[in-house]
Amino acid sequence: DSRVQQDGSEFLKLLLTLLETELAGSPQAALVQRLYRGQYSFITTCQVCHQQSDSSSNTTPFYELELGVTGCAGLSASLAKLLSEEMLVDDNQYLCGKCKKKVDAVRQMKLRSLPPYLCFSLMRFVFDMKTLSKVKVHDKFKFPLQLDLGGFVDEEACADGATTAYELSTVLIHRGSTASAGHYVARVLNESDGVWWEFNDEEVKRLGDLPHGGAPPTTSTSKAGEGSKGLTPQKRAASNGDQGAGREEPTEVSSKDAYMLVYRRASAVASRSDGGGRTTSNGAAVPQLDEELAEYVNNALKAQEQKETAYNEMVGEISAEIERRRSAVRSVFSAIAESSAEGGGVEPEELRFCDVQQLGEWVDASGFDAELNGDDG
Repeated sequence: DSRVQQDGSEFLKLLLTLLETELAGSPQAALVQRLYRGQYSFITTCQVCHQQSDSSSNTTPFYELELGVTGCAGLSASLAKLLSEEMLVDDNQYLCGKCKKKVDAVRQMKLRSLPPYLCFSLMRFVFDMKTLSKVKVHDKFKFPLQLDLGGFVDEEACADGATTAYELSTVLIHRGSTASAGHYVARVLNESDGVWWEFNDEEVKRLGDLPHGGAPPTTSTSKAGEGSKGLTPQKRAASNGDQGAGREEPTEVSSKDAYMLVYRRASAVASRSDGGGRTTSNGAAVPQLDEELAEYVNNALKAQEQKETAYNEMVGEISAEIERRRSAVRSVFSAIAESSAEGGGVEPEELRFCDVQQLGEWVDASGFDAELNGDDG
């Protein structure tokens, strides 16, 4: 129902689940997990014996991290709050397996592994105990264009050499004053040329080098589009040397309506834009598609093409049959008109028509053949 607002975060979960189901059994069965799934653990440490709980080694998969907006100036503060230590004391003490009794403990969430595409869901919609209804939080929330999670992730997660540097790639905006009504708009970074685009239903608009529009300063001697194509705003500013002195390039943006953020691992950006790609009409590089994914897409397109071909053939056959019957009826009316003109026929209104095939089937089903042949059985 287009009149009922759906939750964007819930839709993402449903979409990823659907993709996993559809890709099951294909060469890309693990595509969603490989791109969007990370893992975290809850570490519980006894304050008496300092031993971690047995469940601390367990990992839980995640496809997005939910960050609070209220009381947090921005993403870094909210993420630090999410991963902060929680004291288990008083009535909430921890039953230590080694101490064999309830003791004070520290519980903390640890990020074990990070996906190439990291999704953050901002908790814009919260339950208000005063009104007993869900309301929208309009607090301004800052988030960086470049994000380094080295200080938040577990050291073991960096053992494989994977970088913890990320780049903002998508911002989902919720436009509306309440939690029950509004409109979603997506702002997406084109990784091939570093340009942001806004997708508002059927309307697509070029924003520039920043998610809220605008462009960093450029030298007056450089030609438009030269020397800066494919660079992020920070890299583009660095390549321009001392230009724009006194005008610092923004490193973060803020929004009162940002609802979801997607960050892309820096190594993923580099690997997807190096070699083997093609270019568009304006010279922008198009990353090469993964071979297995390209094969899957090509097979899906071929299957769809076969379905369309079969459908078109069926439509053609039906149309030909309709035209054949139409011609037969027209010939009958032509014969009637000629007969009436000669004065030896009947008037058209005295005629009744029926389908010969249906009449034959009805006669067979009625057993008229047996009666005509004198078969009493």
